Amino acid sequence: MSCGRRLVTPSAVRDALGDPAARHRADPAGHYFRTDPLFGTGAERYARLDGTVGIGSGRCIEGGVRHRVCEVL
Repeated sequence: MSCGRRLVTPSAVRDALGDPAARHRADPAGHYFRTDPLFGTGAERYARLDGTVGIGSGRCIEGGVRHRVCEVL
């Protein structure tokens, strides 16, 4: 899987998102985080994903990022 991302952070939330210990507390409504994953696999089990295009949004959670991805039909 490969992803392009767009993260737009207004100055009001930039400091919070830059702090790994606090970024999960930043209100996701205060910034724009979108992704466009592309899938490609040699595994038969996941062959249905080959060529699939997705769009998604992301938000910081404790310990990482949570993405919600939908298939573009």
